[in-house]
Amino acid sequence: MDAVVTKLIEQLNSSVFVLLLVLVAVGYVLHKTGEWKQTFVQHKDRISDLEKLSNEVIKISTKVDLIYSHVTPNAMTRSHSPISLTDVGLETAKRLHADTMLDKYYPKLKKQLDLNNLQNAYDIQKYAMQIAKDDMMSFIDVSELVSIKDEAFAKGVLLEDIFSIFGVLLRDKVLKEKGISVAEIDHHAPN
Repeated sequence: MDAVVTKLIEQLNSSVFVLLLVLVAVGYVLHKTGEWKQTFVQHKDRISDLEKLSNEVIKISTKVDLIYSHVTPNAMTRSHSPISLTDVGLETAKRLHADTMLDKYYPKLKKQLDLNNLQNAYDIQKYAMQIAKDDMMSFIDVSELVSIKDEAFAKGVLLEDIFSIFGVLLRDKVLKEKGISVAEIDHHAPN
């Protein structure tokens, strides 16, 4: 093999040999570029599939939450539109002094809501519930958290069920500030 290459080099002048080397190098680079492109296309497809799966998980989670809220005997809220506190939820809110606690953290919670620039009752309700369940726990002090956990334990419900009370109260307060009726939630609900 070495003898053939040596003979080839002798027969061709150096510029032709360099040209052949450049062509081989360009071919190799194009081949590798094609492989990389195919890899990126595969990754893009996988990411798209993950996004679809994420949306499906959200739908399933919502449906499980609805089933849970109808099955649990100590539900704090009912998921008819608009979401409202049950008798157990009203009693729990009173025992926890939820209005006072909400007033204490209202500026922080309202700031979270304002980040979404919400203009209709449905969206305000949706994000108020989400913020109360996801963010409020990081705002409250330890003694308030302990009393909320004690109440959840006594009622046999999840901690987020108790926080849904604050979501309803937060929604009502924001709607009142904006001069929007709670009844308008149905007018903006997605189909």
